Formats: sequence, structure tokens, C-alpha cells
Amino acid sequence: MLQILLSFCYTLLMTKKEIKAIFAGKKITVIGLGLLGGALNDAIFLAKHGTELTITDLKSAKELKSSLDKLKKFKSIKYVLGEHRLEDFKNADMILQPGNVPTDSPYLAEAKKNNIPVFVSESLFFQHLPAGVKTIGVTGTRGKSTTTQLVYEILNLDSQGRSLGNFGSRKDRPSVFLAGNVKNVSTLALLGKVKMGDIVVMELDSWALHGMGKIKQSPHISVFTNLMVDHQNFYKSMDAYFADKANIFLYQKNDDSLVCGQEVLKLIQKKYKKYSGRAIVPDSGILGLPESKWKIKLLGEHNRQNIAYAVTVARILDVPEKTIKKAVESIKRNLKI
Repeated sequence: MLQILLSFCYTLLMTKKEIKAIFAGKKITVIGLGLLGGALNDAIFLAKHGTELTITDLKSAKELKSSLDKLKKFKSIKYVLGEHRLEDFKNADMILQPGNVPTDSPYLAEAKKNNIPVFVSESLFFQHLPAGVKTIGVTGTRGKSTTTQLVYEILNLDSQGRSLGNFGSRKDRPSVFLAGNVKNVSTLALLGKVKMGDIVVMELDSWALHGMGKIKQSPHISVFTNLMVDHQNFYKSMDAYFADKANIFLYQKNDDSLVCGQEVLKLIQKKYKKYSGRAIVPDSGILGLPESKWKIKLLGEHNRQNIAYAVTVARILDVPEKTIKKAVESIKRNLKI
């Protein structure tokens, strides 16, 4: 009976009706459509589920043509292009922004003044995440894209050949999704795809994590590769930059995991001492086998470290060693996400 119940729960998926119950009729202002596809696919998802969308972008219609062409069938979308207007941030039910909108933006300030919540795609996804979906987040100034792809490749290979988790053997397998700071991917749109038992692997930049801090949620497994001077045209200080990055672990539960570099651990111990106890710090020797037996195609010590982070995540999830090795050896130098 327990196995039947677990098998039934595993298939649970948010229906279109349930998603519409969340979004239909909501007035949502999307600030920044852009050309990379993330905000575009967010907009498509929201339009399909009955929202009253206002899309505003400083770019002109001509500059945004490739994105606008894909939204033509949604006749109800209102566009404000070549400018932003304060009035679009006064009466909305929520604002959906790309991560790199300056935190001192007068438009976000207007939304705050009117008690309108501001989300990024990742935080809105987390806000409505179905129960039983495992989340893995990867951040860092360097290495986050490679590490995210490595984790995804290992888990995706494993999901095809073995059931992850403790549900026993079953015909259906968990799906592994790639999301976050990935071109043409809407993290929000995964609400209609993920089900209990699935895994979402996300590359999370500091702007996405700023949004995660607002809803006080962190991934179940977090990877924080390193912290270097970056984005100082956006952040007023390294402390502010680190504060956003830290949201990847600040709201983890007791049974969640943090995988991080040694230098990051020192920063955590200095500023967030109570969170340092959960940290796992791998080194390039974490592979656990003589180097001659690992035919690694990614060159450089930095990539050995990225591999170490990904391998540690896989081991947390009890992925078989042979699967880890096979996946790591399959990744080539021209790895892209």
C-alpha cells in the first residue's frame, strides 16, 4: 500500500487549472523583455495562464522585434517600449524583473511604495514550487556555468538509468531540468513541467539570489564556488555582493547541504558563522580514484575544482560512482549551457 501511495504521489504535477488559479487575472508588469529568451518565455507562460501583462522595456520595438514576433498571438499584452513609466508600477499585483535591474531603480522604489511584490523568475518559481521537487542551485563569480552543466549531466544520465531517492524501483524515472541563468529558459515555466521526485538544477547569479532573499528561500543543495571582485558597477561594495550571493544558503533547512570552496567557507565563518557547520569543502582529490582512471576532457585546475563540486553533489544524492565517472568523462572542453 505504501509503495502504491508513493508511486501515486510521485506522478503529481501542477495542472493548467491549478496554475491559472495562481496567475489568471493578475496584473503583472514585466520590466525588461530583452533578447535572451528568459523573460520572453516567462511572458509566454504568464500570457498562456490568463495574466494581464504589461511589458515595459527601454529598447524600441525595432530592437526587440525577434522577441515581440513570438508574442504576437497574445493580443491582450500591453507594451510600453522605449521608456518605463511610474504608472505601470503603481497598480500591478506584482512586478517580474530580470535580475540586473539596479536595486535603486525609481520604478522598483515606486512598486515598494505601493506594497507591490517584486519577483525574479526563480523566486516566483520557488514561491509556488510543488512539494517533493529537489532543487540544486549553483553560484559563484567563476565556474558556476560549468559546474551547473556538470551537475545536470551527471544527474540526467543517472535519471535515465536509476531511480533517485528512496521510493524503491519503479518504471517512471525522475526528470532533471536545467534552469536559472540559462539562455532561452524560463525557470517560472517549469511550474507546468516538474512533478514530485524531479530535480531542478539552477545556475543562480547574484541578481537571482537577491530575489531569492526577498522570499527567504534557498535550494536544497547549494554550491558556492568562489567569490571574486565583480559587478562593482552594480554593487556599491563587495559586502553587498556577498550578501546577495549568501542567499543561496541562508535559508536552507537542517537537512539541506552546502558545497563550497575553502575561501568561501572562510567568509561564511567570518560573517555567517552558524551556517558554516553544514558546509562540505571538496578539493580536486574528491574524485577518489587515481587520476589515470579518470579520462577528464575538461582541462585546467579550475575545471578539476568544478568537477569536484559536481561530484560532491552527486554523492550527496547517492548517485553510483560508475555513473559519476561516465558522466564526468563524457563532458568535453566545449561544454555549453
